[in-house]
Order: sequence, then structure tokens, then C-alpha cells
Amino acid sequence: MMHSLPLRVSRTLVLFAASSAAFVTAQSDPVPAAPIPAAPAPAAAGSASFGASQQRGVDYLLAHQQDGKFLQKDEPHVGVTALALAAVLTKPADLRNAEENAFVAAATDFLLSQQHDDGAFGEGTTNYQTSAAVLALARLGGERVKAPLQRAQKFLLGVQNSEANGHSSDDKDYGGFGYGPGSRGDVSNTQFAIEALRASGLPAGDEAFRRAVTFMQRTQNLRRVNDYRTEVAEEGSDEKHPVEPGDDGGACYLPGNSKFGFDVIADGVRVPRSYGSMTYALLKTYALCGLSKDDERMQAATGWIRRHWTLATNPGSHAGLDENAEYQGLFYYYETMARALTLCGIDEVETLGDDPETVAWRLQLAAHLEAIQRDDGSWLNVKNGRWWEDQPVMCTIYALLALGDCRHPKAE
Repeated sequence: MMHSLPLRVSRTLVLFAASSAAFVTAQSDPVPAAPIPAAPAPAAAGSASFGASQQRGVDYLLAHQQDGKFLQKDEPHVGVTALALAAVLTKPADLRNAEENAFVAAATDFLLSQQHDDGAFGEGTTNYQTSAAVLALARLGGERVKAPLQRAQKFLLGVQNSEANGHSSDDKDYGGFGYGPGSRGDVSNTQFAIEALRASGLPAGDEAFRRAVTFMQRTQNLRRVNDYRTEVAEEGSDEKHPVEPGDDGGACYLPGNSKFGFDVIADGVRVPRSYGSMTYALLKTYALCGLSKDDERMQAATGWIRRHWTLATNPGSHAGLDENAEYQGLFYYYETMARALTLCGIDEVETLGDDPETVAWRLQLAAHLEAIQRDDGSWLNVKNGRWWEDQPVMCTIYALLALGDCRHPKAE
């Protein structure tokens, strides 16, 4: 098994004293990436690391699959099937029953049948679906998936906005990934693709990781490293206002834009709001790309997390949004949180604020997910169904993936 990256949240932020010019130079240098675990370590037979809550979630998924497939709009969907397979694979192989093994075999057969000659999986949102397929197949392992993973890796490298497809380093989308070839980049697709590239076996020093760091910097509210400036028009008006990065260390959805809106600062300047799921996605991607725990960008992101620690909402909303906006993407937030903290080797989060505490996040997140699980074994975002979280299958997948990284030790 490969080792986790050695990052822990410290009580005080340690910021580099490097100048802005030094960071410009650093951006063009290859980023040495450390090994990454493809999945949580298998548990010993009979261990308590796969609890009753997880089993109920797996049972729910199996009850809603059709011959190894999951549907969207009455059609088999590669991305959802792949994520469901990855979720079921959080149960150790030596603990799986015959029904679960049959699903794993059928879902694997379906996924492999859906790979195109160019290495992509699925249709339309091919980056998302290919990344999902890679992460599931990499968890499965074995000789059968080696060649498909290599073809998928080649496809994903071609999706990245890079010199090879006409992007220069000063383009806002440079280094990012969108939903498919030619798409504008965003943090969600980029973090997903970068994890898939690592899982597919792409060498740690590959230029794809350096390019991804350049893109992610332009989504981080950290002025010393974010060089992106733009304009935005008021809703219902042609009047434009300047958009600049803030300095809270968190991340937004894409350069100059946030799904949680903007803050207005001096002279009418807009700052895209940082929010939880994207800040964890930023931290995760930086770790995957090899940034050290002492890097200013990592320190700033963990600082935001320490100031905004919560499981109640996806933090970052503000009063001007809909009253349920803070719940959008909540289960995606849980999954991304668990994956980021696991990859970074963070066992405890030392929060900042009026009532600081040391949080054993695995225990707290697992207990929270167990508490909100529904009687039928599923999870559901009952406050905000945006981004497919009105579907119990999707929320259950995210919850199981999060619990897989928690590896909750409490016997059930």
C-alpha cells in the first residue's frame, strides 16, 4: 500500500516569506508529487471497520441497480455506475457476500464495455465519467483493468487545457479540466481528473500536475499567488464591476467565479466567495500535485478550513442567497472533505474561533453520517437537491465513499 501525504493541521499558520516574484518562478517549475493511496487499506476479516451503517448503504445501492448498472433518465449511466462501484468497493473483498461480488463483476463488465477507442468512458461529460471509471477500476485492480486505465489516462491528459490544445500559461483555463475536451476548467472537474490521473499510474513528476497547480491558484483567494482579474456584470444590468481574488485562503468554483456569489469590497470590487467543498477540492488537488505541508497555498487552505469547520452545512453562503443555499452540494462536501484530509494525512483539525477545539474528524464525520442515515439505508440532501443531491443513490454513494475514508473504528 502506498503512503499518505504527510500533512497535519498546525495550531498556527506558517506562511512563507517568499516574494510574489518567487512564486511566479515556482509556478513554472515541475512539482514533485508524493505517492497517493488509491483507496483506504483493506480491513482484516471480521474487523469493525465496515459497520452496520455502511452495510445498509451498500444494501440500498444493490437494491437500486439493474444488472450492474445505475440509470439516469431511464438509461444506463457510466459515471453514476462507476461511483456506485467505487462505493461498494469500500467494503473489503474478504467481507463481501455473493450478491455484492455479483454486482462488482457486472458493473465492471458494463464499465469496460463503455470505453471508446480514444480511451474515454461514457458520452457527453466524458471527463467526469472517465475519471469516475478510472477511480472505480483502480480500486478494483488486477491485470484486466491495466490496459483500459492506460487508455483512459491518455484521454484525460488530452482533456486538460494545455499547450497541446492551444492554451498558454496566461489563459485563465490553463491547467484546468472541464466536463470534456474543449471545456472551460473548474475546480470540481480538475480535482476529479487529477485524482484519476494519479490512480491510473501517471508518474508523479508529469507536467500535468504542474499545470493543474497553475489553474488551482487562480481559484484560490490568496492574492500573492492568484494573478487572475476579470469583470462581472450585475444581474439584470450591463454595468460591469472588477473581480479580484480575496485573501481568506479558500477556493471558489473557477477563476473569478463562485457558486456562492461575490462579496463586495472597496470601490465596488467583487471577490468570489470561498466555500467548503471547493476549498477541500483545492487542498486535495494541491496534495495530489505534490505541494508540501509548509507551502503557503496549503497553509492558507487549511487555515480557511480551521476557521470554517462544520458538518452542518457546506460553509461559505451569505445572507443574500436563498435560505437553503448553504446546503447545496452537502454530500459532495462530505466526500471531498474525507478524501482531502485522508490524502493529506490529517487526523485532527484544530479549529479557530471563539471556542477552538481539536476535532477527530473521522469519528465526528462518521457519527454524523450514521445519525442522518434514513431508515431504508440511504442518505438524502433534504434541504437542497442541487447537483443531483435530490437523488438518494447519489447521496448514498457520497456518504459511503466518505465513510470509507473515515474507516470508523466503532463497533456496531
